Amino acid sequence: MVDVTTAFVDAFNAGDLARLRALLAPDATAEVMGSRFPVERGPADIEAKSLTHMLSWSPERLRAERFVRDGADWLLFLDPGSGALEAAATIVGSGLITRIEYFVGWHRPQVLAALGAARGVTVAKPS
Repeated sequence: MVDVTTAFVDAFNAGDLARLRALLAPDATAEVMGSRFPVERGPADIEAKSLTHMLSWSPERLRAERFVRDGADWLLFLDPGSGALEAAATIVGSGLITRIEYFVGWHRPQVLAALGAARGVTVAKPS
């Protein structure tokens, strides 16, 4: 059986919104940590906002990869051209995702800096 983090990475890299949405629990939430953006609630809201945004981040879709740091599972979103770290996320849930916490350079640069250093990649400058 494929775990939810691997399933998310596979669906994201395929650009498959339907598969991503199917991984979300009915009461799932998503939040950009440290921002004033409202918490997204439910699969439809998460799909319409953060998932659609992440899939259309740049002309070449970001590439997701799983990264384990200090025993914690992370999703890293990398620019396919430069390999730079653009964003990261943690997900909560085993069968279905109940929460996604996004970390981006505008709101939590220290988190991206630490992850980039641990992974050995540069961190993209917020644009």
